Amino acid sequence: MIVRAARESDIGPMKALIDRYAEASGTSVTPTAVADLMNDLAGVSGGTVLDPACGTGELLVAALDHGASEVRGQELDKGLCALASAFTSVWLQPRQTREEPDDPGAETLPGGSLAATVLTGDSLLADGYAGVEADAVVCHPPFGSRDWGQEQLASDPRWAYGIPPRAEPELAWVQHALAHLRPGGRAVLLMPPAAASRPSGRRIRAELLRRAALRAVVAMPPGAARPVHVPVHLWVLERPVSAALTDPRVLLVDVSGRERVSRGSAGNAARTGEEDDGFPASLAATVLNAWQVFTADAGRERATGQDPGAEPGSWQIIRAIDLLDEAVDLTPARHVAPAEPALPPEQAYLRLQESRDRLRAALAESECLLDCQDWRTREAAPRWRTVPVTDLVRVRMVEYLRERRDEPVTVRPGDVLIPAWLAGGASGTGGSWGTGELRAAVADADDAGARLGQHRALLRPDPAQVDPWFVAGFVMAPGSVRQASYGTSATRIDARRLEVPLLPLDEQRRYGAAFRRLHDAERAAASIADLTGELAALLAGGLTDGTLLPRSPVDDGRTVQSSEEEAGREP
Repeated sequence: MIVRAARESDIGPMKALIDRYAEASGTSVTPTAVADLMNDLAGVSGGTVLDPACGTGELLVAALDHGASEVRGQELDKGLCALASAFTSVWLQPRQTREEPDDPGAETLPGGSLAATVLTGDSLLADGYAGVEADAVVCHPPFGSRDWGQEQLASDPRWAYGIPPRAEPELAWVQHALAHLRPGGRAVLLMPPAAASRPSGRRIRAELLRRAALRAVVAMPPGAARPVHVPVHLWVLERPVSAALTDPRVLLVDVSGRERVSRGSAGNAARTGEEDDGFPASLAATVLNAWQVFTADAGRERATGQDPGAEPGSWQIIRAIDLLDEAVDLTPARHVAPAEPALPPEQAYLRLQESRDRLRAALAESECLLDCQDWRTREAAPRWRTVPVTDLVRVRMVEYLRERRDEPVTVRPGDVLIPAWLAGGASGTGGSWGTGELRAAVADADDAGARLGQHRALLRPDPAQVDPWFVAGFVMAPGSVRQASYGTSATRIDARRLEVPLLPLDEQRRYGAAFRRLHDAERAAASIADLTGELAALLAGGLTDGTLLPRSPVDDGRTVQSSEEEAGREP
């Protein structure tokens, strides 16, 4: 059904359908900006492009966007193959007259001089394009799959750089890509960072370097692509035209520490000309700049006595022979020279002072917020009458809302947001404010207009009858959560069964003010942790780049001189 709808849609709705499918199925989708960068590096314009693990077709459509004349894909999963076929079909639709292929397992979509073919099957075990050479290969292969057919393929002619061990499926995909390139053709693969350093792949990495097949490794920031917690790599490969170069070079780019990419669940913006929702254009520009310098200086590989190029903190061109040690570790961070100090010592010191002042202010604020000396103790436990939220809903003191797929809920200031589930169980004893993720939040003006999402429930109190912070504090009391929760490994919370005491509005507001104070104190504590980390990083950076000197045991407040300065001073 989703494929039929896709065939009748434009690119924007088509992309939205794919994103919904990816979110529901957990499918890894290559983000638009990353797909664009891969095709830029591959130089696909005017050529034939192959993606042997095409998924839902993002890289194929990106190749068409970048001027490829023909794209070919293969995908093991039949459903994903159908989506990839539909995606390329929608892209080509304005340029083509529909023709049904004879082979039911393939779909060729001519679009004037453009064409797209998508096959179903396992590219490693049942190569649908055996003997075909493409101008470029772009691929986001599956990571960490040990059941890739190593025993059946032990003598496969594609392993020109060594038989991939069972634990190195990504190196099988690398050689598969190289086998499908014409001489001089280029491949760009998204790779897990471990593939650059695992001992089991050392010999194949060495052979790729010796024969100038591996041209660049780019370390991306976490969140650039799934899995989002891993700083994935891009490998750029070329099929050698002739004999190996006498002194091949490799470009290593490290943008992994620049900034963490933030993106939505599927990690894609629709291909409608809008900016992608995560990967910064500045990082792509850094990578492409480095590649341009590297390819422009390709003549150096045949020259001697010239130092490779570099931009400290970003990229380095290295002789392959310098990487051929026992480890053959190609992780860019191990080889890219650190950046020079960005600030002169005087400005660096001022920045440290500002960071320290912000930390002191946050500490003072936190101490003030946590000052509860005026809170009195009761002589006896209160005998409150508590009622479930569902009773408050019935008398219209509170409105209960949950978001459905076709019924989005927009958050308003004063809404109380309740987690719908919590991993781990509800047996914690964290007091009335809850523990860990088990807490409620009251929306403020900054939250207005946001989508509620499907993992929360919303309580909307009538402010003339109920105080929101009073509700947020009491509903997440351990006893309230225990009787409103169910499940074992993943605890679900039915917000309608949570309980609050019946108190007059003035009394509610007293408690609400206290809960809000605790909330502000908790945010201040989080700010303190961030500011402490920032200050520690600035101090450590200053020590390691030479901007700062550690305090001397006999320092009396005067400027401390380094040992080098002391040694050079006249007696």
